[in-house]
Amino acid sequence: TSSVPSRAPPAAGHRAAAIPYRRFAHPTSPAMSALDIGEYFDRLLQLRGGLDWSLVYDGCLEGWQFHQCSLRGTTVVRVRRERPLPLEHWLPVMRPEFRNSAARGDTGPFQFRLVELLAPGDALLELAALSEAMGDVEKQAYRMLGLLFVSTDLTQPSLVRSALWRDFPQAGQFSSVSVYCDRELVPPRTQGGFACYECATSVHGSRTLVEQFVQIPWPTLPAWGPPLLKGTLDSFTREWTALTRPESIAMAESTYIIANLRSCTRGPPLLPVLAAGEDERVVVQIGGCTWAAPRPGEFSFPRYMQNLLAFVDFHARCFDRLDGWRVVPYQAVIDCADWEKAQQAFHELFRVQRSAYRHMYGGKSAPKVHFGASPSFTDLCSEGPLPIDHVVQRKTFVEWAQAQRSEPRSAEYP
Repeated sequence: TSSVPSRAPPAAGHRAAAIPYRRFAHPTSPAMSALDIGEYFDRLLQLRGGLDWSLVYDGCLEGWQFHQCSLRGTTVVRVRRERPLPLEHWLPVMRPEFRNSAARGDTGPFQFRLVELLAPGDALLELAALSEAMGDVEKQAYRMLGLLFVSTDLTQPSLVRSALWRDFPQAGQFSSVSVYCDRELVPPRTQGGFACYECATSVHGSRTLVEQFVQIPWPTLPAWGPPLLKGTLDSFTREWTALTRPESIAMAESTYIIANLRSCTRGPPLLPVLAAGEDERVVVQIGGCTWAAPRPGEFSFPRYMQNLLAFVDFHARCFDRLDGWRVVPYQAVIDCADWEKAQQAFHELFRVQRSAYRHMYGGKSAPKVHFGASPSFTDLCSEGPLPIDHVVQRKTFVEWAQAQRSEPRSAEYP
């Protein structure tokens, strides 16, 4: 793996000038290992900085600005537009799993199907078809645009890996990358990269400047390119209008809930095991279940939540990252739709776990799980889940030792 600087987590209520970043790889998904999305975020930095842009189109009434420039034998196209929406509301509606979901209504030109949710803000999509309401002439225009900008026939099904990173490249911004791939999740190997890039920046606190970039492997942009692109921007305007309705924003902001693990004074919470005789660990039998402590070095709180809910026959998607950042090891990001179905069963089972924990270790304290906290982030994005063995609670503080560092970092529970 390439060596890149680790980035400091965004502090609550504080905006730094710039944040270095660390790439991460999903530990299990083949879609994550087949495509290094970090390379495309690197390329976004190159496309945004130090280029000599020339104005191609200035749609004052529509708010669009369309620029181009030359870069090492290729042409980079930039489209800019301000939106009357604060960045903190714009980010959740632009997560690929929400932006392309049928739940909020698809008013854009493309129809996407979610193939795999890799993490909140990171998804594998299938471009199933263009909108059925689109005429033949408009479909032909999209076909030509797709071949020009992403070397993909947009009238045919294809796979798209789409990821969003918050506070990238700087605090007060977020960026997204959509890479068009073949069925083996391999993008075309050309200088253009065949990806769409997007960067959103907060403007005066109440507006967001959206910049979109594409790089085509041609030295000049053909004359028929700008008119076609201008004609398609209206379709994206309709999509953005739908995304920024109050009901869409509320739906997007309630997609995930943060779970906070607390009060692990004697170790991590216990998990139910199938039978006492099948496990060499010390067990406690309470509430019709056999409970045991996790094996040393194996505890991951998101995986714990997922396994505990699976024990009572609920499938819940629990993650250790959000929008390109890994959350601290005592937090988990949970899909709200899954959580609403499973929360009653979880609370009943976790109360039994607390009794088993006190019975095993003695005393009155037992782990608690608080829901609805704000996410806290760490820069440990390229490693696997941090074992809970490295986490120590001191009164109301949680401390964990990072790899190859002697001093602990602390985070206070809300």
